[in-house]
Amino acid sequence: MGLNITPDAFHGSATEFNVLRSVLAAAAGYPVTAGRGPDGLISMKDLIDADWATPGYEVTEARLQGDRSGGPPPEDPLPVLLLHSDLAGFIGPADARPLAERIEGLMSSIPVREPEAAAGLARQAAQLAAGLRASATAGIPLEFSP
Repeated sequence: MGLNITPDAFHGSATEFNVLRSVLAAAAGYPVTAGRGPDGLISMKDLIDADWATPGYEVTEARLQGDRSGGPPPEDPLPVLLLHSDLAGFIGPADARPLAERIEGLMSSIPVREPEAAAGLARQAAQLAAGLRASATAGIPLEFSP
């Protein structure tokens, strides 16, 4: 299934997007596991072994779609991306700039053995960060759609 994240942040498959997110999570030091959720599907929440009950990270259906109203911003903005649905929703402009900065800071630490794969993931990460910056500058949400 295809995934588009606008403005011009990502265009590809949901699988490619999840690979990018898991690589960014590993670069950030989150313990990434190989597993599936109770429904048999791969879920970022199930792949990253972290305490998602920490304030700012609570997993709710609204938060999976990008609605973080009513809660403090997380200390690390990366889980805003890691826990987001890969099919629909948005990331608001207030989260976009800190998330872009976090991704840019991780780009040199992408843990991939094959140089070509690392270069492709770095390009995807740079495009995602640029889309997040464009979202923040324009004051518009970064929108996810199939």
